[in-house]
Amino acid sequence: METVMAQPAGREPVVFGHALETLLAAAAPLTSDTLAALERIGVSALRPLNAAYPYAMWPQAIHLLAGATFMPARTEEAEYALGQRFIVHARHSKLGAAMDDLARVVGAERMLLRMSHNLRTTTNVLEAGVTPRSEDTGWELLLRPVAEFARAPGLPTEPPHFIRGLLTAALQRAGAPAARVEVLRHDAARATTTFHVTL
Repeated sequence: METVMAQPAGREPVVFGHALETLLAAAAPLTSDTLAALERIGVSALRPLNAAYPYAMWPQAIHLLAGATFMPARTEEAEYALGQRFIVHARHSKLGAAMDDLARVVGAERMLLRMSHNLRTTTNVLEAGVTPRSEDTGWELLLRPVAEFARAPGLPTEPPHFIRGLLTAALQRAGAPAARVEVLRHDAARATTTFHVTL
């Protein structure tokens, strides 16, 4: 008799509920129209949130909330501002407060170099590669899907200017008040973004 071994189920790309809770707090107060729009993408902001949600909902929620919160700002400006507010509100959670304390102890450069670890507190999708630039004193930061999701068809990408705002605020809080983050390249088809970071 042949024995058939069960194959382990692959992980699904997810965003964690505490990250979504922080995003909602950063966008508050939420209008009835915004609450209804969130419901349409699978988020009920008036009930306790789940531990995790399908990752595809995360970029949709960022776009929606940035537009609703910072209207009539341009999309890039709105997403950047929401990313900055995300860091402010993250400090009010236990996990965010612990990460904020650690960032201030280790400093902005070490925080940048351990970016893959930091990203895993929000989703299970992205990893980071950090490379010193030879032409200046900054770094190139590449955000890309982890290997198991790299070939996932139609994997959405986090809005790059939301990440730019989030990173700028986080690095400044970590002891680099002059930190700047710029988008060098964004490839939506591969869900990758390369940033130029200076501290």
